[in-house]
Amino acid sequence: MISRLLVFLAVTSFAGVIFLSSVFHSAPSAQKNAAPGLYVPPYPYVNFIAGTFKTTAADIFFVRAILGVGEAGPEYIHYILANLRLATALDSRMIYAYIVGGVVAPRGSVEVPLGIGFLKEGMERNPLEWKLPFWIAFNYFQINDYEKAAEFYRKASDIPGAPRYLRSLATLSYYKAGKSELALAFLEGFQNSLSDPKVVGALERKITWLKNIVILEQKVAEFKSEFGRLPEDLNELVKKGLIKKIPEDTFGKGYYLDKRWYDRRYEGKVRSRLD
Repeated sequence: MISRLLVFLAVTSFAGVIFLSSVFHSAPSAQKNAAPGLYVPPYPYVNFIAGTFKTTAADIFFVRAILGVGEAGPEYIHYILANLRLATALDSRMIYAYIVGGVVAPRGSVEVPLGIGFLKEGMERNPLEWKLPFWIAFNYFQINDYEKAAEFYRKASDIPGAPRYLRSLATLSYYKAGKSELALAFLEGFQNSLSDPKVVGALERKITWLKNIVILEQKVAEFKSEFGRLPEDLNELVKKGLIKKIPEDTFGKGYYLDKRWYDRRYEGKVRSRLD
């Protein structure tokens, strides 16, 4: 009974410090670039009020970040990362918080580098955790910086306990290509290793996004096999009856056939309008 009361008091105190600090600090450094109403209190406030309940406080700010994932508007990535920075400062063992901020939340060419920066912060704090350089490499791979991807795959593979296959991924990263199947395998493999349902749920959206790309690319290949040419666009897959409709883009602004990839090796790559 006493322990429950203490937890209740701690949670009430956290809510109070969020409210009071937002009143007295109209432009907090902890939440730079965020929209009004998306306030995150400075670390000293939270650290002081948390006392011996730092782990509980970390969970609260992690949940706040999760609730921001999927919201529209560029201001949300700063809000999400600010909450996760607080969570990881309070509990340095929250490796999955870095994965959410670095991999699950970012979208588009502007936000992915922010995710990379956040993962690098985690890597500095947790130099023996191979998952962090692994996901940094994954993000570099997504934005077609294959040399950087290879560098961080190698760093991940050098950490004791890292899977052996990371060394082969470093080699693959040098290929100038979009590897939708490989990206999907990464995310599904990571999802299967998770136990936190909140993180699993947040990751499912990005997995669906990648699955749609893989399926569309397979249908483009079927179209070429049947008609001897590539389709003019994805709508032609519908017209020819290969798919009923173009699936909803769960992470971007619509799928399209990237004609820049029309060469001998990488014909029919499907992309997502992220910007």
